[in-house]
Amino acid sequence: MVALLSLAVPAHADTDLVGSAPFNGSTVTSRPTSVTLDFQDRLVGPVVVAVTAPDGSRVDEGEPLVADTRVQQPIEPTGNGEYAVVFRVVAEDGHPVKGALTFVLDAPAAPGFWAAYGVQVIGFGVVLLLAVVVAVLRLRPARQRLAASPEHTEP
Repeated sequence: MVALLSLAVPAHADTDLVGSAPFNGSTVTSRPTSVTLDFQDRLVGPVVVAVTAPDGSRVDEGEPLVADTRVQQPIEPTGNGEYAVVFRVVAEDGHPVKGALTFVLDAPAAPGFWAAYGVQVIGFGVVLLLAVVVAVLRLRPARQRLAASPEHTEP
């Protein structure tokens, strides 16, 4: 009889994380701007997502965006290495769900100042140098004419 009564009570299973971007344990080669978590059931309660950089600093930016079964947390990665994502959500059944995942960022280094802007800086320098040379050459004959004029005498 107890077995029959237990069958009549509906079971409430906690929601499961069914996907993420970046994927748990993956290595990404471009800097992600957010972490996305996909759950089995609709989320209704408070959502907390914390993303930690390899140096231990927090890189999550602002509040997570929740849409039905998906959570998107904006991030600002600080450099290459392993990032940890820790989350706590409340599903439609009212049960809180906690979990964690990691991913590795292995992006090429951002170009340095000279690699990114060197051509423009050198081009600007050449134009500036030419402008100074032209100005000096144009002013020089005027000084010579002024010095040679009878009204102008050297003391």
